[in-house]
Amino acid sequence: MYDDCVCADYDQNSFDPTYDSQPLEFFEPMLRRVFAPARVTAPDLIDDA
Repeated sequence: MYDDCVCADYDQNSFDPTYDSQPLEFFEPMLRRVFAPARVTAPDLIDDA
């Protein structure tokens, strides 16, 4: 019941099939940068033991 009213009031109005959006391939370089291994390690985090 809650889901029905929330979807009717908010979700359904949020989807616009005619909205011109970027293809998924557009976001791939950004995602690769976000999930890439860290390039620099903080010296105080290195365990010298």
